Amino acid sequence: MFARVLIYFSAALLLLLPSPVTAADSVTLDFSEKGRIDLSTRLDIFIDDSSAYSLSDIIAQGDRKDLFISYQGTHPNLGILRVPVWVRFRLVNPGNVQNLFLTVNYPILDEVSLFRPETGGSYTELKAGEGASDPDVAFPYRRFVFALPVEPGSDNYYYMRIYSPLSAMTILLTLWQLEGFIGYERKILILYGLLFGAALFFFVHFIKIGIRLGEPAEFWFSIYLAAFTILIAIRSGFIQTAVGPLPVVIYNIVDLASISLVMFSGIKLLRVFLHTERLSVRTDRTLQVLQYLTFLIVPGTFGPLVFKVFIGLVLFLFAPVYSSYISFRSWLKGNKRAKYFVIGWVAANTAAIIDFLRIVGVIPWSGIMYFILPIACAWSLYFYTDAIIYRMGVYKTYSRKDSLTNLTNRYHFDRFLAKELSRNQRKATPLSLIMLDVDHFKALNDNHGHQYGDRCLIDIASALQKHGSRPGDLTARLGGEEFAVILSETGITGARHVAKRIQEEIRNMGIRRDDSYGTFVTVSMGIASIVPFQATNRHSLIKDADRALYYAKSTGRNRIQIFSEIT
Repeated sequence: MFARVLIYFSAALLLLLPSPVTAADSVTLDFSEKGRIDLSTRLDIFIDDSSAYSLSDIIAQGDRKDLFISYQGTHPNLGILRVPVWVRFRLVNPGNVQNLFLTVNYPILDEVSLFRPETGGSYTELKAGEGASDPDVAFPYRRFVFALPVEPGSDNYYYMRIYSPLSAMTILLTLWQLEGFIGYERKILILYGLLFGAALFFFVHFIKIGIRLGEPAEFWFSIYLAAFTILIAIRSGFIQTAVGPLPVVIYNIVDLASISLVMFSGIKLLRVFLHTERLSVRTDRTLQVLQYLTFLIVPGTFGPLVFKVFIGLVLFLFAPVYSSYISFRSWLKGNKRAKYFVIGWVAANTAAIIDFLRIVGVIPWSGIMYFILPIACAWSLYFYTDAIIYRMGVYKTYSRKDSLTNLTNRYHFDRFLAKELSRNQRKATPLSLIMLDVDHFKALNDNHGHQYGDRCLIDIASALQKHGSRPGDLTARLGGEEFAVILSETGITGARHVAKRIQEEIRNMGIRRDDSYGTFVTVSMGIASIVPFQATNRHSLIKDADRALYYAKSTGRNRIQIFSEIT
């Protein structure tokens, strides 16, 4: 009803102009090099509120000035209508016979009938649409394609009746010569093939990554990508072509369900990727409510008008704007990985808002809308992939790092030590390992609290980083208050020298403890050094350095012990 009010209001404005247009201009068949004519801007439209008009009724009243509204120069975008719409256009052929093809470029319309004029003034009805069990199209294709032979010297009106109560009444008609149609579709199919191929590749790829790493973001990105691709495939007619004629309501439900899944998985992806529960509990709960409201899209289409308005305003206007704001907010708060996500997210949200406003008839159709969803999908695919790759890079970095001290963790320490043993073996050079332990660390934690203990570990880590910075060296936190320093191509004398410098560095820091164990924090160190040979493994070196450390702790602490000097 609202869409019809807009249409009639626009028509009333046209009547106020100095030269009102009561009928669209005729179309003279003079094809350009592209081999096509856009008929959408040359149409007359009549909204059949009574749903009772037949072609004979339309023809009988064809001279009425108020029956058809001219859409000269604009693409008819009437919103969602529950009644049939009649379309009229006039073709003039001054030349030879033209064997043309008429395409209806919005393939989710329910019922489409073309009334083609024949010799003698009669009309032949050709039926197509999602509900046509035996469509009278020129050939099965992703769009409705009608054969349109035009006799030489003819000047005829053509009529169409379109009924599509569950989808937008967007009327897009193109008249083609066969060569132009084939050339254009070849290019389009290549582009769609690349998009669908990329979507399939990344869907499988990120499903595998999500399972392997146990990361929900990769899984939800894959679901989002699959739903978005299904939506594009049904809007562009590929699914209809693959599946064939089905009952009227099925494809509309699939279209709505894919929209619902795109929004559900997209909001879930936003929540898990940006960890919105850490940003704000209230924000995360709001997003969660919006996420589950998407389940109402399909039933809401069949509900009362008030319910439809609520769903439309909340999910297709508020949700995209709010979620875009949250992603920007996360970016501004220093979440670097949000940068890529924001760029992809805003593109998808912008496309969603434009598509919704087009569906309800608020904004006019423009040529870019043919490709707005594929462009948004490709854009999102690129930047979401960038965001996930960036995050995986961060995870890879931090999988090697201790989160508290930023030193190497035990896992990477073991791998690095094995590699350096092999390298030093080939070069026949010594390798030394220093094991370090904070003296009476449990008492420090008990007396001053774990936060103070953590601060102590961070300070000690900073001291270690100053004395193990050569390419073959490595400083690591092995766990708790235990640290290690690998010194490649370094013998026992050099290792002892490094250990003394570390001990002096920590002493100069003056980390206070002020308890029965002393005024300042101290450390004990054990050193083992070998020249690797074929049978050498990291476990024996670690065991020797650990024994030296244990000896240092059991003989007074705050000292350095060489394994080879244990008696």
